[in-house]
Formats: sequence, C-alpha cells, structure tokens
Amino acid sequence: MESLMLVAISDLHMSSGPLDDFQNDRLFVEFLQEMEKVFSEKEKEGEKINLLVLNGDILDLLEAPGDHFESKITGISSAHEAVFQRLNDLAKNYEVLYLRGNHDWDAFRPGNIDAARALFPHVKVPDDETPEETLIGHYGEGKYRIPYTDPDGKEVVIHLEHGNQYDEFNNFFYNDPRHPETSLGYLIVTEIVNFLEIFFPDLDNLDLMGLAVEVENRLKIVTEEFELDGRSPNLKERGIFTRISRAIRKIMDDSVSETAEQKLELKIHIARQLLRWLQSAGDTYLHQAGRMAEPGTNSIIIFGHTHREKAERVQENTMYINTGTWTRQIRRGESGNFISVNPRPYVTVHFDHPLGRIGPEAVNYYKGLI
Repeated sequence: MESLMLVAISDLHMSSGPLDDFQNDRLFVEFLQEMEKVFSEKEKEGEKINLLVLNGDILDLLEAPGDHFESKITGISSAHEAVFQRLNDLAKNYEVLYLRGNHDWDAFRPGNIDAARALFPHVKVPDDETPEETLIGHYGEGKYRIPYTDPDGKEVVIHLEHGNQYDEFNNFFYNDPRHPETSLGYLIVTEIVNFLEIFFPDLDNLDLMGLAVEVENRLKIVTEEFELDGRSPNLKERGIFTRISRAIRKIMDDSVSETAEQKLELKIHIARQLLRWLQSAGDTYLHQAGRMAEPGTNSIIIFGHTHREKAERVQENTMYINTGTWTRQIRRGESGNFISVNPRPYVTVHFDHPLGRIGPEAVNYYKGLI
C-alpha cells in the first residue's frame, strides 16, 4: 500500500432541537478546512492516500425530534448545514468514510441508507453490500480493517469500529442488528435521558468513567433509604444514583413483567449491572483491544463510543486508541470536583511510522488552526 495518513473522529452527536449536543459547528468546519490543507501537503510529500474516518455517532438520531427518519435527518441537516457542506467538499478530493454507531444506526438501515448517502453524496457510507474494491480497507458488520506493511517490514492491521457492542447496554449489533431499539441503551436514551434532560440538561454530558466512584458513593448513601420496589425515593437525595433509579423504575413500571416480585428482581439486576458496568468501563475497551490483536501482526485498535479520548499500548504489539467526542463533557478534575470541558479530539496515524513510534501523541486536540 502507498503511504497513507489516517485521521479519525467520532461522537459529534449532531442532532436538532433542544437536545442537540453539538455546538462546535464553526470550529469543526474550520478543522475540516485545515485538514484538507494538511492532506494536500501530505500528498506533496509522497503520502498519496489520505483518509478521514467518521467513527460512529456523527448524527444523533436518538435525540432528534420527529417520529420518522426523514424528518429527523432533514432537521439535522438544516441545523448543521455548513458541516455537511464541508464534509462533502473534503470528500470530493479525499477519502472520507462513515462507520455506524449506536446513535446513528437508523441511518444504516436498508430502507434509510440511500437517504443518508444523499446527505453525504461524496462520503462513503458502506454497508455489507458495498463492493470491496471501492474501499481502501475491508468492511463488514460495522467494522473496518486496513492491513499494511510498516517501514520496518512488519505487518500491521488497523481496526476501526464504533465499539458500542462491547458494552452491555448498547451491544445490539450482536443481539439483533435488525432491531437495535431492543437494547437497553436505546430505551434509556429515548425514554429516560431525553425526558430527564428537561430537568437535568447536563445529564448526557456527564463522563461515565469519572462517575463510577460517584455512583458507588451514592449507592452506599441511599441504599438503605431508597427502595427499588416502586416506592418514592428519598426526595432529599438528588444524586446520580437517584436519577438512575428513577429511570430504572420508569422502565420497569412500563414493562410487561407479570408480578411485583419479577419487577423487583429485574430492577435490582439492572441496578447492579449498571454499577458493575460503570466500574469496569474504563478497562473494558483496553481488554477488548488486547483480545482483538491479530496473531503475527502489530495491531492498532481504534474505538469511539466512550467519549473519553485515549491512546495506550495494551501489549507489545497492540495499540488501543479512542477518538473521544466533540460534545461538551463534565469530567472529574484533579481536585475531585466535576468540571466542564470541550476537548475536540482527533486521532492521527501515519502509515510510514512503525508501531513503536505511535503513542499518546496519536490523540490531538483541535484548539484552533492546525
């Protein structure tokens, strides 16, 4: 393969209406303009192939108003017209690939994908029917592999996917890819989070990784006073666990469980699963990256979904990179307090660098002109 530069971003969560979390239109348009200049310079230096991967959740159809896909996508395109224009302009001259996530899965349904492609006429929006010869790498089931040989003569495989199938709430790709709405994550966002954002606007900006300790502390405080059997919560306790418990109770009250005992058992199960997932989420993707390493090769595993950018070597021949998010985040600072940040990360991988030269600097932050 000719020399190549890969740039990856994810989790823009462009939507419309009051729940739209993407407020970086001007800077993202500027970023795309600057990236086109960088790609042009790389071409002059001999990097003949330059690739931008949109690694899922670029659109947020779960939080867009409207009952039908057409109305949702029309609203999003109107709200972020300049972004779509610049993406298409970049894709006229360079490879731009859009992979699916869990908030934009509806755009990849067989009946909707043509409308999504019309929104991005020059961006490649692949499905399992896309001819392989039209792609730089290999696509299947939401995953993209790019094999190449590095300057040291070692075989390297870059693996890109959104990554939501590796958490217990959003792994609908493995449960029923035809009906992602059956996942608990879909239900929580559409039925619970969207409603709670009216009262807690920052709810889906909270960093789940940093919240694990907070949830555990809240659990210890409220467990004796807060029942999961349908009774009202302690109104003095307005912590994260109380909000989550209210959400769990609403889900269960709307469920078809036949008895109160079944509802109680299911509520407690979901509460325990949620806490366990929060506590282990920081390591889940590192462990998954290690398992995905292909024998006899160097591997670069790139996920999104967690909203926490990272680049870390998980074993000698495997690098894990996460593309983070361009939405505002509330994270735990060094002092232990929660702070508001807007990191705007992007990942760069140069194929003419051996794996040993790829480290934390693969994650960059867009603060202005590159």
